[in-house]
Amino acid sequence: MVPLSNVRFDVMRTRAPSGNTSAHVPVPHLQGVTGSVDEIDSADAPMLGRVGFAEYKIDVDAGVDIATGDSVTNMVHIASGALWPSDAPRHVWRVVSQRESAPGPPAHRVVYIAR
Repeated sequence: MVPLSNVRFDVMRTRAPSGNTSAHVPVPHLQGVTGSVDEIDSADAPMLGRVGFAEYKIDVDAGVDIATGDSVTNMVHIASGALWPSDAPRHVWRVVSQRESAPGPPAHRVVYIAR
């Protein structure tokens, strides 16, 4: 588990069209993922220069299957049980990039999200 996890959330992944539909449909992929959400800071600038705009980053356990293009939903602040953020509690966040941390403990994955 990521030290100081402060949120729990679900992940939706878009599946390719099948059958009679041409629509890409988001389906549940992961539920109850825990992580530590924080605002983007200057240390993230080199990564964000390549991926575009992100508002927040979430540190999750290494190897968690979250991919660029996934959606983060139902984010809840663990300590209070309140939906997060309070100004847009039912918002769906788009994963704009993700990467594994540098080798060594504590290993984790950094997920960059935007509205």
